[in-house]
Amino acid sequence: MYQKTALITGGNDGIGIAVSKTLLEGDYKVIIIDKNVNNANEMVKENKNIYVFRCDITNEKEVTETFKKIREITDNIDVLINSAGIGAFGDFDEIDISVFRKVMDVNFFGTVRVIKECLPSMIKNEKGHIINISSISGKVALPGSSPYCCSKWALEGFSESFRIEVNHKHIGVSVINPGNVKTEFTKHSLLSKAANNNHRTSKGTPVDFVVKKVMQVLEKPARNIYIPSKIGLGAIIDAIFPSVMDRFYFHCARKTNVCLDNAKVAVVTGASSGIGNAVASTLCARGLTVIMIARNKEKLFSAAKEISALGGNPVPFPLDIRDYEAVKQTIKKIIMDFGQIDILVNNAGYSVSGKVEDVPIEKYISNMETNFFGGIQIIKEVLPYMKQENNGHIINVLSTNAIRGIPNLSSYGATKFALRAFSRCLDRELARKNINIKVSEVFPASVETPFFVENADTVSGASTSPMLKFNRNLLSAEEVAKEIIVLLETGKTRKFLPLKSYFLFVGNTISPSLVDLFFLNRKKLTQTKNGF
Repeated sequence: MYQKTALITGGNDGIGIAVSKTLLEGDYKVIIIDKNVNNANEMVKENKNIYVFRCDITNEKEVTETFKKIREITDNIDVLINSAGIGAFGDFDEIDISVFRKVMDVNFFGTVRVIKECLPSMIKNEKGHIINISSISGKVALPGSSPYCCSKWALEGFSESFRIEVNHKHIGVSVINPGNVKTEFTKHSLLSKAANNNHRTSKGTPVDFVVKKVMQVLEKPARNIYIPSKIGLGAIIDAIFPSVMDRFYFHCARKTNVCLDNAKVAVVTGASSGIGNAVASTLCARGLTVIMIARNKEKLFSAAKEISALGGNPVPFPLDIRDYEAVKQTIKKIIMDFGQIDILVNNAGYSVSGKVEDVPIEKYISNMETNFFGGIQIIKEVLPYMKQENNGHIINVLSTNAIRGIPNLSSYGATKFALRAFSRCLDRELARKNINIKVSEVFPASVETPFFVENADTVSGASTSPMLKFNRNLLSAEEVAKEIIVLLETGKTRKFLPLKSYFLFVGNTISPSLVDLFFLNRKKLTQTKNGF
């Protein structure tokens, strides 16, 4: 009789070790990998079907070496349960960017590393089940825990893309979204000095109940499972009616007094072309001094020259937003020269296209560095000056990929999901403190810009524009810029472009399985046309 093999990350304690014990009782061969393995090693003494490996999933070399040893035991991984994770609590202004990096490295990049090691055998055998232990924090942006939320939202976006990519190979991808669970999780989390002491004790669902749900998913695969199920309704309400949650759950509803007419200085990243250039031009036409930031010095100065010829006041600042020290010095110089920053439009970014098995982990990291970490680093430096004036508006340019994970864009989608979570967390934190700074997002579909040509990193011949198949009618950069101006004038939280993007958003929130079917059908049609 065939004995299934399950690999569990974070299997030394909490949910991971509890699931491992239950799988052993079900006659699985169990492989545990964890940074600490003291508890797991005790299980080895009692059961010959368990194998334990000490491995730090944030260390690429350790992961590679560990899987070489695992392949000496078995060539087949039937079930992968990604349970390893770390939390972090505290408001954004209390937390160093290094905390975001550490949490993202464990919760997202570490998970992707392990998936990429297990995936080849699953594809070869055309079977497998991957269960990612996420959190309600991967669905609801909780103020005071933005590093953790961003990492879990990234995992959600990745899982949506990945699920469609491997469906034809009979590989299932499930996500478990528990609320608070009675484990030692928060005891080992990273907390800022000002973090609420309530984070230090775990209350909530018993671990055994979570294990029961995991086993049910193994027996009857499901897309997403909320534990307890009632928090799923809260996630839907928060997505579609965030102001309701702001008022009645987070108690942070407030009306900002942010007025574009009073703004004098704006900073726009990714301003050398496309949306960023259109926003810079539009703001200059409104009489603002616009600091244009981009990496390509030649293109940036050329774009600024064109705007200046129209009578605007653009100021080009060549900058790689991945360079934190350079970001610090640039923002200091802007303040010295212009005295204030009223508006920040975060637009810099690029896409990585390719199947999960083909995209190297280095490309996932590099993509996140620009699209996510670069954006929050700019905000980290600008925010204190906005607070001094108790006035400001931050707009993060997202994408339809921040609404729904798209096949072959798992990396790009993860970065945009992470930035979307950050936007909501920060806006709620500022609201709780009654600070007159607004954080908004714009969700444009495919835009007629050089983005997919100049800013796409394509792997193994993958399409540079999978989203173009969904959005046949391209938006112009000027249309997006116009709607960003509307956000700046009204102080609203978000804008979807075009209207059908909002329908996608609502549909994916209420019934994501139906949206899965849409993409699966399109994928089958494409495969038929291409003969594979």
